[in-house]
Amino acid sequence: MSHRAGVLALLASARALAAPSPDPLRPPHSHLRRGVARKVRAEARSHYLRAVTLYERRKYIEALAELAAADAKDPEPDWQWAIAKVRAAADECGGAIVGYQQYLENKLDKGSIAAANAAIAECTARLPPPRAREPEPTPAVRPTTPPAHEPEPAPVLAVHATAPHHWYGDTLGDGLVASGLVSGITGIVLYRAALSDRDAADHATAIASYARDLDDARRDRTYALVAGGVGIALVTAGVVRFVLHDRERLSIAPAPGGATLSLAGSWP
Repeated sequence: MSHRAGVLALLASARALAAPSPDPLRPPHSHLRRGVARKVRAEARSHYLRAVTLYERRKYIEALAELAAADAKDPEPDWQWAIAKVRAAADECGGAIVGYQQYLENKLDKGSIAAANAAIAECTARLPPPRAREPEPTPAVRPTTPPAHEPEPAPVLAVHATAPHHWYGDTLGDGLVASGLVSGITGIVLYRAALSDRDAADHATAIASYARDLDDARRDRTYALVAGGVGIALVTAGVVRFVLHDRERLSIAPAPGGATLSLAGSWP
Protein backbone atom coordinates (compact mmCIF):
# COMPACT_ATOMS: atom_id res chain seq x y z
CA MET A 1 0.00 0.00 0.00
CA SER A 2 2.85 2.40 0.79
CA HIS A 3 4.37 1.81 -2.64
CA ARG A 4 1.03 2.54 -4.33
CA ALA A 5 0.57 5.70 -2.30
CA GLY A 6 4.01 6.90 -3.37
CA VAL A 7 3.20 6.32 -7.03
CA LEU A 8 -0.07 8.25 -6.70
CA ALA A 9 1.75 11.14 -5.03
CA LEU A 10 4.28 11.29 -7.88
CA LEU A 11 1.47 11.32 -10.46
CA ALA A 12 -0.26 14.19 -8.62
CA SER A 13 2.96 16.21 -8.57
CA ALA A 14 3.50 15.61 -12.28
CA ARG A 15 -0.01 16.81 -13.06
CA ALA A 16 0.52 19.93 -10.98
CA LEU A 17 3.74 20.73 -12.83
CA ALA A 18 2.15 20.10 -16.21
CA ALA A 19 -0.86 22.30 -15.43
CA PRO A 20 -0.76 25.64 -17.30
CA SER A 21 0.19 28.74 -15.34
CA PRO A 22 -2.60 31.24 -14.66
CA ASP A 23 -3.16 33.80 -17.42
CA PRO A 24 -2.56 37.29 -15.93
CA LEU A 25 -4.50 39.07 -18.72
CA ARG A 26 -7.51 36.77 -18.86
CA PRO A 27 -10.82 38.37 -17.77
CA PRO A 28 -12.89 36.76 -14.99
CA HIS A 29 -15.10 35.12 -17.63
CA SER A 30 -14.10 34.65 -21.27
CA HIS A 31 -16.48 36.07 -23.91
CA LEU A 32 -14.91 34.90 -27.16
CA ARG A 33 -17.39 35.03 -30.03
CA ARG A 34 -18.37 31.92 -31.88
CA GLY A 35 -18.31 31.43 -35.63
CA VAL A 36 -14.87 33.00 -36.15
CA ALA A 37 -12.64 31.28 -38.69
CA ARG A 38 -10.15 28.95 -37.04
CA LYS A 39 -7.15 30.51 -38.80
CA VAL A 40 -8.18 34.05 -37.80
CA ARG A 41 -8.72 33.00 -34.19
CA ALA A 42 -5.34 31.21 -34.13
CA GLU A 43 -3.50 34.30 -35.42
CA ALA A 44 -5.20 36.55 -32.89
CA ARG A 45 -4.45 34.05 -30.12
CA SER A 46 -0.78 34.01 -31.15
CA HIS A 47 -0.58 37.81 -30.76
CA TYR A 48 -2.32 37.53 -27.38
CA LEU A 49 0.13 34.91 -26.06
CA ARG A 50 3.09 37.08 -27.07
CA ALA A 51 1.45 39.99 -25.25
CA VAL A 52 1.15 37.87 -22.09
CA THR A 53 4.87 37.06 -22.22
CA LEU A 54 5.78 40.74 -22.73
CA TYR A 55 3.43 41.77 -19.91
CA GLU A 56 5.13 39.39 -17.50
CA ARG A 57 8.48 40.97 -18.51
CA ARG A 58 6.99 44.45 -17.87
CA LYS A 59 7.40 45.46 -21.52
CA TYR A 60 4.03 47.19 -21.58
CA ILE A 61 4.39 49.18 -24.82
CA GLU A 62 5.27 46.05 -26.80
CA ALA A 63 2.48 44.11 -25.10
CA LEU A 64 -0.05 46.79 -26.10
CA ALA A 65 1.14 46.57 -29.71
CA GLU A 66 0.55 42.79 -29.75
CA LEU A 67 -2.90 43.17 -28.20
CA ALA A 68 -3.80 45.82 -30.75
CA ALA A 69 -2.81 43.40 -33.51
CA ALA A 70 -4.98 40.68 -31.94
CA ASP A 71 -7.95 43.05 -31.65
CA ALA A 72 -7.53 44.18 -35.27
CA LYS A 73 -7.43 40.58 -36.44
CA ASP A 74 -10.33 39.31 -34.30
CA PRO A 75 -12.16 41.97 -32.20
CA GLU A 76 -13.07 40.37 -28.89
CA PRO A 77 -14.06 41.63 -25.41
CA ASP A 78 -11.22 39.55 -23.95
CA TRP A 79 -8.63 41.61 -25.83
CA GLN A 80 -10.25 44.86 -24.61
CA TRP A 81 -9.96 43.67 -21.02
CA ALA A 82 -6.30 42.76 -21.57
CA ILE A 83 -5.50 46.15 -23.13
CA ALA A 84 -7.07 47.98 -20.18
CA LYS A 85 -5.16 45.83 -17.69
CA VAL A 86 -1.81 46.46 -19.41
CA ARG A 87 -2.46 50.22 -19.40
CA ALA A 88 -3.27 50.09 -15.69
CA ALA A 89 -0.03 48.21 -15.03
CA ALA A 90 1.86 50.86 -17.04
CA ASP A 91 0.37 53.55 -14.74
CA GLU A 92 -1.76 54.93 -17.60
CA CYS A 93 -4.96 54.96 -15.55
CA GLY A 94 -6.77 57.37 -17.88
CA GLY A 95 -6.38 55.02 -20.84
CA ALA A 96 -7.16 51.99 -18.65
CA ILE A 97 -10.49 53.49 -17.56
CA VAL A 98 -11.42 54.10 -21.21
CA GLY A 99 -10.55 50.48 -22.01
CA TYR A 100 -12.68 49.09 -19.17
CA GLN A 101 -15.59 51.28 -20.25
CA GLN A 102 -15.31 49.92 -23.79
CA TYR A 103 -15.26 46.40 -22.33
CA LEU A 104 -18.53 47.15 -20.48
CA GLU A 105 -20.23 48.04 -23.77
CA ASN A 106 -20.24 44.32 -24.66
CA LYS A 107 -22.84 41.79 -23.59
CA LEU A 108 -21.37 40.51 -20.31
CA ASP A 109 -22.45 38.49 -17.31
CA LYS A 110 -22.87 40.03 -13.84
CA GLY A 111 -19.49 38.81 -12.62
CA SER A 112 -17.62 40.43 -15.52
CA ILE A 113 -19.53 43.70 -15.08
CA ALA A 114 -18.70 43.79 -11.38
CA ALA A 115 -15.01 43.07 -12.06
CA ALA A 116 -14.79 45.85 -14.67
CA ASN A 117 -16.47 48.37 -12.35
CA ALA A 118 -14.08 47.41 -9.55
CA ALA A 119 -11.10 47.90 -11.89
CA ILE A 120 -12.43 51.33 -12.93
CA ALA A 121 -12.81 52.32 -9.27
CA GLU A 122 -9.26 51.20 -8.52
CA CYS A 123 -7.83 53.19 -11.47
CA THR A 124 -9.90 56.25 -10.54
CA ALA A 125 -8.42 56.18 -7.03
CA ARG A 126 -4.92 56.15 -8.55
CA LEU A 127 -5.51 59.22 -10.72
CA PRO A 128 -3.76 62.39 -9.48
CA PRO A 129 -6.09 64.98 -7.92
CA PRO A 130 -7.08 67.86 -10.23
CA ARG A 131 -4.86 70.88 -9.90
CA ALA A 132 -6.51 73.77 -8.07
CA ARG A 133 -6.74 76.99 -10.01
CA GLU A 134 -4.38 79.54 -8.55
CA PRO A 135 -6.00 82.90 -7.68
CA GLU A 136 -4.92 85.81 -9.81
CA PRO A 137 -2.59 88.17 -7.91
CA THR A 138 -4.07 91.49 -6.91
CA PRO A 139 -2.07 94.36 -8.41
CA ALA A 140 -0.32 96.38 -5.75
CA VAL A 141 -1.40 100.02 -5.45
CA ARG A 142 1.54 102.31 -5.03
CA PRO A 143 0.91 105.47 -3.00
CA THR A 144 1.35 108.66 -4.95
CA THR A 145 3.87 111.06 -3.46
CA PRO A 146 4.57 114.58 -4.65
CA PRO A 147 7.85 114.91 -6.52
CA ALA A 148 10.67 116.03 -4.30
CA HIS A 149 12.35 119.30 -5.14
CA GLU A 150 15.86 118.49 -6.22
CA PRO A 151 18.54 121.15 -6.28
CA GLU A 152 19.91 122.05 -9.64
CA PRO A 153 23.26 120.42 -10.34
CA ALA A 154 26.33 122.58 -10.53
CA PRO A 155 27.25 123.53 -14.07
CA VAL A 156 29.94 121.47 -15.68
CA LEU A 157 32.75 123.63 -16.94
CA ALA A 158 34.35 121.15 -19.25
CA VAL A 159 33.85 117.56 -20.28
CA HIS A 160 36.45 115.42 -21.93
CA ALA A 161 35.36 111.79 -22.18
CA THR A 162 35.27 108.86 -24.45
CA ALA A 163 31.95 108.23 -26.16
CA PRO A 164 29.62 106.46 -23.67
CA HIS A 165 28.67 102.92 -24.53
CA HIS A 166 25.01 102.19 -23.87
CA TRP A 167 23.86 98.61 -23.38
CA TYR A 168 21.29 98.97 -26.15
CA GLY A 169 24.06 100.02 -28.51
CA ASP A 170 26.04 96.84 -27.99
CA THR A 171 25.12 94.82 -31.09
CA LEU A 172 26.70 91.58 -29.88
CA GLY A 173 25.09 91.72 -26.43
CA ASP A 174 21.69 92.65 -27.86
CA GLY A 175 21.90 89.78 -30.36
CA LEU A 176 22.77 87.26 -27.65
CA VAL A 177 19.90 88.33 -25.39
CA ALA A 178 17.37 88.46 -28.26
CA SER A 179 18.40 85.01 -29.50
CA GLY A 180 18.17 83.63 -25.97
CA LEU A 181 14.65 85.02 -25.50
CA VAL A 182 13.50 83.53 -28.80
CA SER A 183 15.00 80.16 -27.88
CA GLY A 184 13.40 80.28 -24.43
CA ILE A 185 9.97 81.12 -25.84
CA THR A 186 10.36 78.27 -28.32
CA GLY A 187 11.17 75.93 -25.43
CA ILE A 188 8.04 77.01 -23.56
CA VAL A 189 5.86 76.45 -26.63
CA LEU A 190 7.37 72.99 -27.20
CA TYR A 191 6.93 72.03 -23.55
CA ARG A 192 3.25 73.02 -23.62
CA ALA A 193 2.88 70.95 -26.80
CA ALA A 194 4.49 67.98 -25.00
CA LEU A 195 1.99 68.32 -22.13
CA SER A 196 -0.87 68.45 -24.63
CA ASP A 197 0.39 65.32 -26.43
CA ARG A 198 0.77 63.43 -23.14
CA ASP A 199 -2.78 64.40 -22.13
CA ALA A 200 -4.03 63.21 -25.54
CA ALA A 201 -2.23 59.88 -25.03
CA ASP A 202 -3.89 59.40 -21.64
CA HIS A 203 -7.31 59.88 -23.23
CA ALA A 204 -6.63 57.96 -26.45
CA THR A 205 -9.21 55.33 -27.34
CA ALA A 206 -7.03 53.48 -29.85
CA ILE A 207 -3.63 51.94 -29.23
CA ALA A 208 -2.20 53.47 -32.42
CA SER A 209 -3.21 56.98 -31.28
CA TYR A 210 -1.84 56.27 -27.81
CA ALA A 211 1.59 55.22 -29.09
CA ARG A 212 1.78 58.14 -31.56
CA ASP A 213 0.81 60.78 -28.98
CA LEU A 214 3.22 59.35 -26.42
CA ASP A 215 6.12 59.48 -28.92
CA ASP A 216 5.19 63.08 -29.84
CA ALA A 217 5.14 64.07 -26.17
CA ARG A 218 8.60 62.60 -25.54
CA ARG A 219 10.04 64.25 -28.65
CA ASP A 220 8.58 67.70 -27.88
CA ARG A 221 9.78 67.51 -24.29
CA THR A 222 13.35 66.78 -25.43
CA TYR A 223 13.28 69.67 -27.90
CA ALA A 224 11.84 71.97 -25.21
CA LEU A 225 14.66 71.15 -22.79
CA VAL A 226 17.30 71.75 -25.47
CA ALA A 227 15.74 75.06 -26.57
CA GLY A 228 15.36 76.21 -22.96
CA GLY A 229 18.98 75.37 -22.14
CA VAL A 230 20.25 77.19 -25.23
CA GLY A 231 18.06 80.20 -24.38
CA ILE A 232 19.41 80.42 -20.81
CA ALA A 233 23.00 80.16 -22.07
CA LEU A 234 22.50 82.92 -24.68
CA VAL A 235 20.80 85.33 -22.27
CA THR A 236 23.53 84.72 -19.66
CA ALA A 237 26.22 85.42 -22.25
CA GLY A 238 24.47 88.64 -23.28
CA VAL A 239 24.18 89.87 -19.67
CA VAL A 240 27.86 89.10 -19.04
CA ARG A 241 28.68 91.05 -22.20
CA PHE A 242 26.74 94.07 -20.92
CA VAL A 243 28.33 93.93 -17.46
CA LEU A 244 31.92 93.51 -18.66
CA HIS A 245 31.68 96.02 -21.51
CA ASP A 246 33.79 99.08 -20.76
CA ARG A 247 31.86 102.33 -20.11
CA GLU A 248 33.85 105.40 -18.93
CA ARG A 249 33.15 109.11 -18.48
CA LEU A 250 35.46 111.93 -17.32
CA SER A 251 34.05 115.28 -16.14
CA ILE A 252 35.22 118.48 -14.39
CA ALA A 253 32.80 120.40 -12.11
CA PRO A 254 33.33 123.62 -10.10
CA ALA A 255 33.99 123.31 -6.36
CA PRO A 256 34.86 125.74 -3.56
CA GLY A 257 38.46 126.68 -3.93
CA GLY A 258 38.97 124.93 -7.26
CA ALA A 259 37.38 122.19 -9.41
CA THR A 260 36.41 118.52 -9.04
CA LEU A 261 37.68 115.88 -11.45
CA SER A 262 35.49 112.71 -11.63
CA LEU A 263 35.91 109.49 -13.59
CA ALA A 264 32.83 107.21 -13.78
CA GLY A 265 32.50 103.80 -15.38
CA SER A 266 32.46 100.07 -14.81
CA TRP A 267 35.27 97.61 -15.15
CA PRO A 268 35.46 93.80 -14.90
